[in-house]
Amino acid sequence: MLQQAFQRRTAARSPRHQAYPVALTDAAAPAEPTRKAENLVAAATSHAQRGESTQAEQLLSEALALDPDHAGAHDVLGSVLRGKDRIEEALASYQRSLALDPLRVSALSNIALCMRDLGRFEEARAYFEQAVKLAPANPTIATNLAVYFALEGAQVVLADFDPQRSCLDWLETRPASCAPIAGVAAYNDGLRGVPRGTDIVIIDAPARCHGRELTDLVRRSETILAPVLPSTIDMKATGKFISELMHVGKVERKQVKIGLLANRVREHTLIFEELSDYLRRSKVPYIGSLRDAQNYVRAYTRGLGVLELPEYLAWPDWAQWEPIISWLESKRSQP
Repeated sequence: MLQQAFQRRTAARSPRHQAYPVALTDAAAPAEPTRKAENLVAAATSHAQRGESTQAEQLLSEALALDPDHAGAHDVLGSVLRGKDRIEEALASYQRSLALDPLRVSALSNIALCMRDLGRFEEARAYFEQAVKLAPANPTIATNLAVYFALEGAQVVLADFDPQRSCLDWLETRPASCAPIAGVAAYNDGLRGVPRGTDIVIIDAPARCHGRELTDLVRRSETILAPVLPSTIDMKATGKFISELMHVGKVERKQVKIGLLANRVREHTLIFEELSDYLRRSKVPYIGSLRDAQNYVRAYTRGLGVLELPEYLAWPDWAQWEPIISWLESKRSQP
């Protein structure tokens, strides 16, 4: 599980800025075919969940004809093919999905399953280990939050407490022409390197933060976001994490606010509906959801946030960030 924590260092803020687009280095797909492909993938996923593999495969073929670089379509197609015992073909689909989206945990896990099916157990173990490492350390929420506050004119610091350095690696690729964001290798030196005059500190926490480490994270924070992936395993892990978090003294004294966020979801799927129901029943505010979209990979690999992508390409993602940002900017997120 990944947690982002915030410190607001000063009350003064610069005037609100509009998000500005940054041109991509490669040609972006037209918006309309991409939307049609998304709808076809969602419908195919529903068919696959009902065991209707022939219909699902046909819809996925149509989706990939519209958008050959749709990582989600390749991932779902792999699952359909694996269900038909076409393991080699499934493996090729999963590998294509991972090539398009290197942060795609499901593709890593599915490649591992195919390797296991083929008797390639050492390779399977290696892919499973990569999936476990990446699942809780997906940095895109932290980086996109940093971009939002930087575009607003705030002095922002990304404090990377994860030795994998995902946020710091992203900062190294960030163009000099973009809104400035500072980085701190907090896994070595804590927050000692945060510059004076910083408005917002975004803490990217390490995987499976608990015990003394969790208490220390809470001590440094005013607001904590807990993203939850659409999986039964992650929902159970979230329940345990929230239970432990609620017994930390600073949380019990209501000196820290917590928000839950559904992350990397596919709309119109049964698991997303299950996740939404679970989060709504939680005693912690459910503040929004973010779709599983290629835009996050496009942005991350270029040192950008989705708010810096062209509107015609990223408008669905901008819309999903609105309720999250609204909560963060409101008194509901502040102790």
